[in-house]
Amino acid sequence: MQSNNNCKVSSQGSNKIPLKIELSNQFPKQKPVIHVKRKLSHKYIDSNSWEVIYASFYQWNENSRLVDLVNKIQQEFINHMPAQDPLLLEIENLKSKVNEDQQALALQQTQLNNMFPGLQNGSVKAEDLLKKDGYHEEVQKLESYKKLQGFILELGQKLEFLSNQLDNQAQAINSKKQLLQQQDEQFEAQKSLHLKLHKDSQLLQERFSSNTILSVLDQEIQRLEEITMNQEEIEAEGTQFQDFLKEYHQNKKDFYKLQIKRAKYTQNV
Repeated sequence: MQSNNNCKVSSQGSNKIPLKIELSNQFPKQKPVIHVKRKLSHKYIDSNSWEVIYASFYQWNENSRLVDLVNKIQQEFINHMPAQDPLLLEIENLKSKVNEDQQALALQQTQLNNMFPGLQNGSVKAEDLLKKDGYHEEVQKLESYKKLQGFILELGQKLEFLSNQLDNQAQAINSKKQLLQQQDEQFEAQKSLHLKLHKDSQLLQERFSSNTILSVLDQEIQRLEEITMNQEEIEAEGTQFQDFLKEYHQNKKDFYKLQIKRAKYTQNV
């Protein structure tokens, strides 16, 4: 059992290449078969069957995804755009030319009274108009011709008005765009200045806080130094020796701890 799916991939610009994807009931164990739907010349397209030979750039397995395969094919077609078959291009050009010729022929074969009611001898075909004397002047006198002429003139004036209006709108949009760009540049400059000021403020705040802490530590060290000097004087005099000695050693420990703490904090600052 097989199922057919159609999709299109882009080759370059707006060109679309239609693909036909055939999936078996063993999918994804069995790899999909992909054809282009029109004859194209490419190294990965079989010239007889139009099948895309993708094994060279994509190895299919049970874990493969169809969307990845299609994307890979699209990438290959973008890198190396398939060429149209010259014969098909010539046929398309001939078909287009034949259609144009048929439309021109149909217009030439139209009777004038179908285009301009009220025209004398209106059974004359449009292609014979230029061959007859006086028909051009007669057509210009017709009310339907004058209405058509007026309509074309009015349409031209409206188109000119709309064109001027579009030009003015385009200029206004361009001016607004330039203004927005200037405002964006000003905003970015102010943003940079704000970030710099914020950074400087943080640095000053950190420095100020550091100086405050150092000042407190210095004051505490100075206090302990004064206590130590007093205790040394008292020790020399031998008054309350044991109590002061105990307090002295404790103060000395605190003193050294504060000095170490101050040294570490100073290094971090």
